[in-house]
Amino acid sequence: MFATKFIDHSAYSKKVKKMTEAELLYTIKDCKEVLAVWNDHPNNGYYSDEICYCSTELHRRKVKDMYNV
Repeated sequence: MFATKFIDHSAYSKKVKKMTEAELLYTIKDCKEVLAVWNDHPNNGYYSDEICYCSTELHRRKVKDMYNV
């Protein structure tokens, strides 16, 4: 049995800012694969949070580039 992981929201939001685009995309892909195959995994919430943070960071970068902010 796996122990349930809990995400440190403050630390993870800082971590994604340092990740490359390739790392963000890989993390999203990896988490989605786990959720698709093992929908009752004890860490589903953690993986869902990772997807959310990585997607948000990709969106933030896209908007930043679009508007030169």
